[in-house]
Amino acid sequence: MNTGSDQASIPSLIRQLQDGSSDPLFTAHALNVALSSCSDLRGFPTNDFVNLLPVLMATDDLAVPLLSCVDHLFSLSPRFVEHINIPEFVAILCNLLRCAECQETAQSVIKLLSVLSRVQPTAILAAGVWDDDLLTRWTPFLLEHDVRKVVELFFNLCARLPRDQFDRILPALNILPEWLDANNKDIQYKAVRSLSCLVKLFRKNDDQLQIIFSEQIIKSLIRISLQGLEKNSSDAVKIQCLDVLSLLSIYSPIISKQLLTDHSVHTSLGKIITIFTKRGVTPNQQYVSQALTLANGLLPDLEEDIATFVNRDERSTPNPAEGLRESLKENTDLLLSIGSSLLGPLLNFYPLSVGQSTKLKIVSVVMKIFHMYPADKLLDLVKDRISTFLVSLLKAEEIGLRASALYLSEILLDNYEHFRNELKQEGFPHFIRMLSLKRESREKVERK
Repeated sequence: MNTGSDQASIPSLIRQLQDGSSDPLFTAHALNVALSSCSDLRGFPTNDFVNLLPVLMATDDLAVPLLSCVDHLFSLSPRFVEHINIPEFVAILCNLLRCAECQETAQSVIKLLSVLSRVQPTAILAAGVWDDDLLTRWTPFLLEHDVRKVVELFFNLCARLPRDQFDRILPALNILPEWLDANNKDIQYKAVRSLSCLVKLFRKNDDQLQIIFSEQIIKSLIRISLQGLEKNSSDAVKIQCLDVLSLLSIYSPIISKQLLTDHSVHTSLGKIITIFTKRGVTPNQQYVSQALTLANGLLPDLEEDIATFVNRDERSTPNPAEGLRESLKENTDLLLSIGSSLLGPLLNFYPLSVGQSTKLKIVSVVMKIFHMYPADKLLDLVKDRISTFLVSLLKAEEIGLRASALYLSEILLDNYEHFRNELKQEGFPHFIRMLSLKRESREKVERK
């Protein structure tokens, strides 16, 4: 028997597997070696090999070398998958995994399932790959590289999951916290991307979102995303976590309220922004932008006539503003905590921010806090910085920013008469006159 790695020996080795003229295990290993030295599939008897697979892979000893052969074939030509009956092949792989007694078999199966999940994820779901802890039971015994394959498999399934297959992915949710807490950034990133796919897919069903996003998963997302400049997770992972939390703040009223009432969330958001106001620290604009998007999503929307001052996030939908606003008004301590955590850092960061979108998000958060914050406590919170902030808004080219300065100043002038002198000192007497006329007009209407 020709056991060399020469490509010409491959047809002979496959014939020997067909007629059983030599030891099948030895022949399968020889075929694997031969394929590992190939550069293409010219002359490869594809149909003969594919027809052999269901029979030979039923033998546990032959499974590993044959799976390795299939892996080589996928590497040599991605189109090789077109010759396979994928549902049948996936069923064989799942059965192998179900009966596997050695780690090597599990590793080989998981690698191929990961490859196939890019092509036909529905077949893998139908085969019950997550049922009965089929995959998750092996996770504690897998190397980090193999765990990455499991997470990639889950991501591929989530990216193309039919809405009516929700129950199929539930078993995997038990192991998601482990992936989120992994020290490997690729595992973390794919796990968070999977959650992003799920929140977008089930955004119209808050009950399903609450099942997916358990308290443990929410805590992991908060912990990862709000780590500031710590280096135990990459910026890409943190940005993705903030994005998922932002989506939840938009699509899930219950989870949004849970995040809003968690003091650690707005405290950490304020700390993130503060970090980037320090001298010598270059802001990661995407990271800051996502943090501001989350802050915006958590706070209740302003009334429509006020909200038009500042453009909304394009993908957002109105959050349940009335319920959130009432909750905040009833919880003064929470509102004071939000204001003290965010207002100062936002006012300090505004002059350093880059891009109109970021500036509009900052102003939107400031306006929302001003709108709800106890009036008698507002100036104490912002008195050292508010004049400079308003002047910068008034000098902006964006009309929405200038209009927001008008709204914020009205709130201050209605409650603090001496604030008028601060604005005059900044050189805006015409602005003061406009505000006074507007207030006089409003008072006349109210008297009528």
